[in-house]
Amino acid sequence: MLTVDKLPKPVCKTEGGFWARDFHVLGTVLSEATLRKYLAKIKVTPKGCWIWLGGRNSANYPNIRLNGKYLLLHRVFYELFNGPITQTDVCHECDTPPCINPAHLFQGTRVDNMQDSASKGRHWKHNTMRVKSAKDEE
Repeated sequence: MLTVDKLPKPVCKTEGGFWARDFHVLGTVLSEATLRKYLAKIKVTPKGCWIWLGGRNSANYPNIRLNGKYLLLHRVFYELFNGPITQTDVCHECDTPPCINPAHLFQGTRVDNMQDSASKGRHWKHNTMRVKSAKDEE
């Protein structure tokens, strides 16, 4: 399980002290208590992926409902720890959709994401398409 003391320092706009505050991400507020609740649902793999054990969408990406908004959790963690999202996509260097480790995420355009996918043989036009699962990371 991931704990607050093992996290990098958040870079998003905050209110209050270091861990006694609300975090402003993706147009909503993430409280410290909610963040701690989410951390209890993360498994760290030997390769460093932070695998979300909670709900996922049909494409295997972690999703949450926060303050009435449905959000992709890898985008929340990217903005929380890496800064504002200025591109259309947040991509995975590890090619593991349930991973929310901000060190494994990078911004890109939709074209960048599709080219990255195609270069790794994961684009939908390839017959060899295969998405890594949490078991692949163990």
